[in-house]
Amino acid sequence: GGKYLAMRGPAPHHRLWRLSAPAGAEALLLRRGPSGYTDKPSFSPDGQWLATNDSSGLALWPISRRYPAVMSVDIRQWSFGVDFAPDGRFVAASYLTQIKVWPLTGKIPLDSHRVFEAEESPWFVEVSPNGETIAAANNRKN
Repeated sequence: GGKYLAMRGPAPHHRLWRLSAPAGAEALLLRRGPSGYTDKPSFSPDGQWLATNDSSGLALWPISRRYPAVMSVDIRQWSFGVDFAPDGRFVAASYLTQIKVWPLTGKIPLDSHRVFEAEESPWFVEVSPNGETIAAANNRKN
């Protein structure tokens, strides 16, 4: 039911296709600077935003615009996991050993967006279906 398809890479970029475009249409190349690693892009539930994360940090792309422009978020280093709340109220992402949250509607918190601090860097972030719980995990087996 989506309007877009996004793909990571080849690094350092992400690519975005409109599914309503003619067959064989070129992808829109989402450029935001040097990055040696990219992770999976994530769409907001309403299809208005695309979040990309990589070794340069977290970025939000307002894809409902004709020409999306990057909106850098205050994460400037490694960000692995990213997920949107099911109702689109916020986006959650990992940053170093923290999980941070940014509201997409309403007031933006004045101070810290940090909601969780771990001993190791979380690589995966998932928001529960009701938007009340955020799960985080890393890639270690122990």
